[in-house]
Amino acid sequence: MFEFLNIVLFAVILKLMSSMDDTLWLPKLLHNEPKKHRWFIGLIYILTLVLIVFISYILSLFGNLVFANISDNTNLFALFSSFGLIMFALVYLRNTGDENISLEATNILLSKKLKTAFFVSFTGSIDELLVFTAIMSTNAVDVMPLLIGTAIAGLLVILVSNNIFKIKFITNIANKIPIWIVILFVGLVTFIQTIINWR
Repeated sequence: MFEFLNIVLFAVILKLMSSMDDTLWLPKLLHNEPKKHRWFIGLIYILTLVLIVFISYILSLFGNLVFANISDNTNLFALFSSFGLIMFALVYLRNTGDENISLEATNILLSKKLKTAFFVSFTGSIDELLVFTAIMSTNAVDVMPLLIGTAIAGLLVILVSNNIFKIKFITNIANKIPIWIVILFVGLVTFIQTIINWR
């Protein structure tokens, strides 16, 4: 039991460290939304993070193939992640306008935010696939505590994102920045870091 809780704690810390950038774009999705819609968006976010761990578990069953060239694969996944975020910000979000055009909770607006929550959280976590796969391929760590820890970390990110706009200074700044610019920034930073580390 103690070992199980240690792995859960490890997964929480690992996911929080890799998801700090989620606190940049997720608050924009939750802001000005009814409580029920915030729960929907948060649930999609958490389920997407859990999906990443589950896919990693599947990949861990084929460890020899995945880790043939783990260094290049990690950079390649990170590059794909950054490219996906950049294209999503420029093509989808920019062309459909900012989410604050209307403060009314319409089904169209909610659908757009749910799609954004899924795509950005999934694409932004693609580079974590190999990390979780490497951990589980050793058979020293079971998938269940990683799933639980990741879900807890996702919940903590949502709690922070849901309350960060209560700080007036942050609200004044964030309201002036469209969400597509925030996601574009995250994508560009990830891209630059990947190019620098790819040596």
